[in-house]
Amino acid sequence: MLNRNIVEGRFVWADRFEADLGLSFNAFQSFMFGSGRFAEVLVGRCDLRDLVAEWLTTQEGAPTADAFLAYWFEKDAHPCAEVGGLLDRVTCRSVIATNNEARRAAYIMDDMGYRGRVERIFAAGPMGVAKPDGGFFEVIETWSGLPARRILLVDDLLRNVDAARKRGWQAFYLHPNARGDLEKLLSRSGLL
Repeated sequence: MLNRNIVEGRFVWADRFEADLGLSFNAFQSFMFGSGRFAEVLVGRCDLRDLVAEWLTTQEGAPTADAFLAYWFEKDAHPCAEVGGLLDRVTCRSVIATNNEARRAAYIMDDMGYRGRVERIFAAGPMGVAKPDGGFFEVIETWSGLPARRILLVDDLLRNVDAARKRGWQAFYLHPNARGDLEKLLSRSGLL
């Protein structure tokens, strides 16, 4: 949502993967996501660097795990100026609530520049739980000290929006055609 890294159902960072790295994107995708092991990374039970390093040992001429991660994160960073502009204008406390692991969460905050724009990032990896699990939302509720009805989740996955609403949160489904509606909602709510 803050990052427009998916276009027409594909991750745009993969567009030049093979040309840039000389590696098979299908092999990478199969290893990382087809095995189900990435689910362990997502909630902090396995370090992304370790899993990437394991795959890279099977690839001839592969870069180091650190170089690979730097490539991945940089190529996957496509900040949405429109949503970012709204984030910068809101008059309430703002956090990022993301299903990312610890390394990517740090990249979002430090390298993409969100540390100075939000109060905190709540990321699945460090938290040990991912959206739409109720435990993810509970951590934010506890931290904020606010009743659920005073928390607004803006998310690009309907299952996360539904889970937040079940907990009593306000929630907005940010699909590609709803960005203007988000601004209207924030204005009506007195948050802009």
